Amino acid sequence: MTLLNESGAEINNMSLEDISNNGMLLAALLQEQLVPAEYNQYFKLPAMIHGQLSSENSSPATPLAMTSVYDSYFDYLKQSGQNNPFIKLITLLQKWQSRPELARQQLKQHDIDEGWLNDYLYKNREVKYTNQRGETPLLPNIDNVFKDQNQQIAQLTEQIEKILLPQSFNSLSNEEQIFIQQSDIQLMEVKFDATDSFNSVPLPPSARQGIRNSDEFVSRVPESIDMLKCTFNGKQRMYALTTKQGIGNYKLHRVDNNKNAILELFYHDGKARDDDDYKLKPSAILCLKTANDKPDMLIDKLIKRRGEKLCEKLQQAGYEETTRQKVEAFILTRVSQSPKKKYKFKNKKKSGGSYFVGLSMY
Repeated sequence: MTLLNESGAEINNMSLEDISNNGMLLAALLQEQLVPAEYNQYFKLPAMIHGQLSSENSSPATPLAMTSVYDSYFDYLKQSGQNNPFIKLITLLQKWQSRPELARQQLKQHDIDEGWLNDYLYKNREVKYTNQRGETPLLPNIDNVFKDQNQQIAQLTEQIEKILLPQSFNSLSNEEQIFIQQSDIQLMEVKFDATDSFNSVPLPPSARQGIRNSDEFVSRVPESIDMLKCTFNGKQRMYALTTKQGIGNYKLHRVDNNKNAILELFYHDGKARDDDDYKLKPSAILCLKTANDKPDMLIDKLIKRRGEKLCEKLQQAGYEETTRQKVEAFILTRVSQSPKKKYKFKNKKKSGGSYFVGLSMY
């Protein structure tokens, strides 16, 4: 509370959960020595209470003795937090590194010259380099190291969501909970699309296709919002599951096909709200549960997909191709296109008939 107050936070507008989460974050940062030790003063009261409860000496700690009180308290937090997925996740997120950073760390740990960095990043396997002591240690596949780091974060996120996500469904009325439990539920991709309004406009085919490919006249509900279409006894309802300010702050909104209710959930340029040409177009991505499945199936599939998406985002955020990889990808693209052009020409000249040429580069 003191730290939040000093930092200018509007404590009156914060929930108890928000305040608690901030305290847990600061405690985790202190345990991992990612902030100065002086920040332990913000835990003076709980540290003193812990010191009194765990000591036979009932007299208050002197200022000189407070150092050992803080040390004892944070040792206790560290031990109790070893099985706490929330604290583990905070720690891993603070230590997260990109693929090049992890590779550089491996070289440093094994006393290998950093000049081997690009070579190590390029090779998708275990490798050996001679270090400055004349040794040849075996370095792990850097792709596996990077993947394992991201999967640990995703798995801990899934553990936390397994506990917290059901609460968003429990916050609904009994009638709506029963409806969801009995429904077939599809995860939907939802967009507001105005491209059909150009159907009556005379345009060259290339221009019409360009409009469709550009997404200029499309507003999409972001992937961070799970759109759930629930169907039971011929009735349909649409719910939006949103996450606010990080893990745990979930809210389930019933939006049905209400354009404004859906647009309220995310930032957009405003065109979709004001222009009637923007039509709601939902399409199914994944079946989350059937009417015969238990509600746990819905939660499990949502959590699994969110974990997979998180892994993908971490992979994209931390993967940086080497110059050699970029050059090879460019050459492969050129090579893969060239034979197809020749093959297409020969087929056309030889048979004069129709033909099909695959467009894949791989």
